[in-house]
Amino acid sequence: MSFTHRRNQMLLNVLLFILFLNILLNFVSPLIQVYLGIYDTSNVTLIIYLSTLLIFLYKAIQYKLFSINKVTIYGLIIIFFALNYFIFENSKVHLISNNMILIYIFFLPLCIFMISSINYWDDFLIMSNKYSKLAIILSILILALDLSSTLNYMEFSYGLLPFLCLMLIDCLENFKISKLIYLISGVIVLLLFGARSPLLFLILLLIYWVITTLSKRRGIIVSFVISISIFFLLININLIFEFLSGINSKMNSYVLSNLLSGDFFSSNSRLLIYEESREMIKSMGFSMYGLFGDRLLLTGVYSHNIIYEFLISFGWFFGISMLLVMLFIILKAYFTSDRNGKLLIVAFTFALFARYFVSGSFVMEQMFYIYVAILIAFISGNKKKRIV
Repeated sequence: MSFTHRRNQMLLNVLLFILFLNILLNFVSPLIQVYLGIYDTSNVTLIIYLSTLLIFLYKAIQYKLFSINKVTIYGLIIIFFALNYFIFENSKVHLISNNMILIYIFFLPLCIFMISSINYWDDFLIMSNKYSKLAIILSILILALDLSSTLNYMEFSYGLLPFLCLMLIDCLENFKISKLIYLISGVIVLLLFGARSPLLFLILLLIYWVITTLSKRRGIIVSFVISISIFFLLININLIFEFLSGINSKMNSYVLSNLLSGDFFSSNSRLLIYEESREMIKSMGFSMYGLFGDRLLLTGVYSHNIIYEFLISFGWFFGISMLLVMLFIILKAYFTSDRNGKLLIVAFTFALFARYFVSGSFVMEQMFYIYVAILIAFISGNKKKRIV
């Protein structure tokens, strides 16, 4: 195995482990709290992050991943955050929070120096299989050991989503009954933890695969089978969710409670947030509020939409410009990739990025930075392929 291949394999493992870290921490912390009675697990979390960082930085040095350009990019991003801290008073308290410090010292370095350096993705699905299986197994254990009470149901669901997306693609591309069993188990866990958007994104990924992969005839047949399956699920929906609700008696599953009450597609609180965000954008003129500016909403929460968050944070001119740059990066990564690359980019988009249109705040969540680093890796890797 050549040096280049070993390095790329290592970088793919780094990406998968960073995604898996979310699941691991959400398993270890509740386990310590419930079975050891230690309720402050911040030191354990810190040790895991620092150990991971040191190991990965050693790998970065070993494989010569540091460069002046990347160090400069990292420095400029830190300066950008610092400018927001000094210019916008409302940004200060958020920019020195634990989540943001973790972004500065852990996720940004690993994204810039390692994930963005991935050159090709040929082995990625095969490598992802073991991580996906382990993520689903740990999720089942969290339910079986009754560790879910301390978890944020939505954040955990989004943490599990990348592995379900990868397992779905792997199952569709290289079908095995064992993969299907893991996938179904993961979807059931997702239902029990309860978040609507991850379920929708998983279905959209399946639809994308059917449309772009199957021939017209096979696509019609598969679509018919899926439609029949959904029909039988719908006519038995109450029995299914009452059964799952029984399993889930110790949990407060948002999906199940809303499905059983008939309010699955309603979200009055989010509509109010969107309305207030639009009013804030209309009234700000040419001003901007800086990072975390949407926390000035009367509701006291973030805007739940990346477009609103960009516009409130950076104003009309810079906000629209940055959104267009983001769109350009996504489209360039997609249209310069081959068929397998396109499939992975769409999977990553649903798994890591789509949520920011309905939930989450891009600036303080690691998935956004990981997603951008992945897109840059695709663009850079595709450029090298064309040169060769």
